Amino acid sequence: MGKYAVTINTDSYVCQKCSKKAWEPGTMNDFMITLNGWHTTEYSLKEVLWRILLFQGNDFPHSEWNKKNENGFHLSDAYTKWIKRKCNWVTYMDRLCGCERMNRPSGYGFMQGYFNVQEVLDELKQNGIVKITFTSLYDLRQYYKGMNGCYMEIRRIG
Repeated sequence: MGKYAVTINTDSYVCQKCSKKAWEPGTMNDFMITLNGWHTTEYSLKEVLWRILLFQGNDFPHSEWNKKNENGFHLSDAYTKWIKRKCNWVTYMDRLCGCERMNRPSGYGFMQGYFNVQEVLDELKQNGIVKITFTSLYDLRQYYKGMNGCYMEIRRIG
């Protein structure tokens, strides 16, 4: 089964210029700064899969949908319990807008990138560690180069 330490590193993030009129780069800056050092522990490869999918911006894995219970179809009980964990939200202060925001621990904004999740899981099984770069989360048109060097690391710890 195993345990896995998951961390996000945004040390190399380069803040974008922003202003009251151009506030969204400031919101992204505040999120990426807050995201640095985020960490959690996952207790199975299934949870690691869910973590990777959430990092990609997927609200739920399709494999966990359409589980039938007395109330009809819904997400599986296991996924529902997992997604409700406090670590699945990042709260940060948006300084330019003067408000508190919450996001999932994932890339920022619109992510259209692609990477083969099964290959990532296979690498983790084989090497005990894997890094998923922020570059893999975005299509080139949405990617901000100031995220170069930012990544999520998953390491087997048990």
